Amino acid sequence: MQQGQQMCAAMLRRMDLEAALKAKTPSALTGSASYIPGVAHMKFHALANRGALPLMVLLRRCALVSFVGMLTTGLFFLPQLQKDVLSSAPTLTTKSFRMFLSAMQHMTDDYKLEVEADHNLATHHTELNSTRDLVAIMVVGQSRRMLEDIERTRLAFELSPRIRQHLRSRNLSTSFKSHVLHVLEPLRRAGFVPEYLLCIEMGTIKKSQLPSEVVQAWTFRADSQVKRITTCLRRVLEREWKKNITYSFFVRLRPDFLLLSDLPDPREPRQGPGCMLTRLRSAVNIRGLTNEHLSFCYCQKHCCSEVLRGDAPGYIVDDMLALSARNLFLRLWLGNTTGEGPPKLWPRFITPMAETDFTTSLLQKGIPVCPLAVRGLPLGSFGSVHATEASRCGYLEDGPALVQTACGQNLTPVEDVPLLTPHALP
Repeated sequence: MQQGQQMCAAMLRRMDLEAALKAKTPSALTGSASYIPGVAHMKFHALANRGALPLMVLLRRCALVSFVGMLTTGLFFLPQLQKDVLSSAPTLTTKSFRMFLSAMQHMTDDYKLEVEADHNLATHHTELNSTRDLVAIMVVGQSRRMLEDIERTRLAFELSPRIRQHLRSRNLSTSFKSHVLHVLEPLRRAGFVPEYLLCIEMGTIKKSQLPSEVVQAWTFRADSQVKRITTCLRRVLEREWKKNITYSFFVRLRPDFLLLSDLPDPREPRQGPGCMLTRLRSAVNIRGLTNEHLSFCYCQKHCCSEVLRGDAPGYIVDDMLALSARNLFLRLWLGNTTGEGPPKLWPRFITPMAETDFTTSLLQKGIPVCPLAVRGLPLGSFGSVHATEASRCGYLEDGPALVQTACGQNLTPVEDVPLLTPHALP
C-alpha cells in the first residue's frame, strides 16, 4: 500500500505543468467557459488533450490505490479509536474525539434530522472556572408550554384558585422559571457551572423569545423521544469539541416539566455518581419510597404498581427527568447493549410505553438506577390527569411527602435499588 502511494506521489511530481500550459491556453484546456484555476485541474486537462492515455490510466489507478488505502486505514483504526470510549481519556481533545466516533455509529437516518449551523437559535459562551464541574442541562422535546403562563394552560382548569396563587407566590408561572429556580440555581449553589442547552422542534420558539439563561439552542425535526435525545446529544458533544470543554454531569429534562423542588447534588455519597438518578413511573416490592420518587399516583400509597406484575423487586423509570455522571449518560444513549434483557425474575411490564423502553435499555446496559426524590409534573401531556391527582394531597403546595406503604412483599430497601441492575457491580 505504501509503495502504491509513493508511486502516485512521484508521478504527480513528474507531471510538468509548464508543458501543459504551452500546449493549450486555459480556455482550450478546459474545453468550456467555466474555467477554474488550479494546478491539478490544468494538469489533468492538458494531459487529456495531449493524448496521454497511459498516464491517465495511471492516474485512475493512483486514485483507486489512494481510495483503498484510506478505506483500509479507516476500517483498521476506527475500532481502535472507539475502544474504551467511556473510559477516562488522557486529554480533553482525545476524549471528545472518541465521543464523536462513538456517536457516528448511530447517525444513520437520525443524521438527516440534524439542523444546519445557520438554524441555531442562539449561542453564547459561558466563562468557566476550571475548578468547577460543568453540567449540561439538556432540555429536549416539544416546546409545548415551556414559556406559556400556567394560567393559560389546561392545567389552570385542574387547579384550585388557592393552588394557582401558591404557585404564583413561588414565581412558578412557567415551566422554564421552575427550571431556573429548581435546577440552575441549586446546581450553582453546589459549586457547578450549569449550561442550559435547548433542543426543540422547528418553528415552536422564536429566537427573540429565548430567555437569557439559554446558553445555546437548536431546532430539529424528529418523530420520537429517542431521536430527539440522540440528535440533541450529538449537538452537545459538538459544542464540547468546539469550545474545548467537558461536561461532568448531564441532566435530561422535558421543556414542559414543572419542577416543584430542587435537584440534589449528584456528588453526594447517597446519590453517588455511580447511578442514574431518575424518578419511577412504577415500582413493586421496594421499601422506603415516597410520592416524591414517583412520576404518577402522587396521592396514592401503592407505588403506582398496577402496571407491574411479579414477586421480585423492580421498577419502571420516568421519562421526564434524569441526572447522571457523564459516563453513564453516554453509555445509555451511545453505548452498546450487553445482549441481555431484564433479569429473569424482573416484574413483567403490563402496559408497553416509552418508560418501559427506557427501563429495558438501562437494564440491558447495566446502568444502576437510584430513585430520585423530586416533585414535578408535565404541563403539556395530552389527556393528562397529573394536576388533578396532585391537587388532592398537598403535593403542589409543599405538603409532607407521602410514604408508600403498600408496595408488595419481599421488600428491598430503597438504598439497595441500584443493586437490582444486572452487571452493575464489578
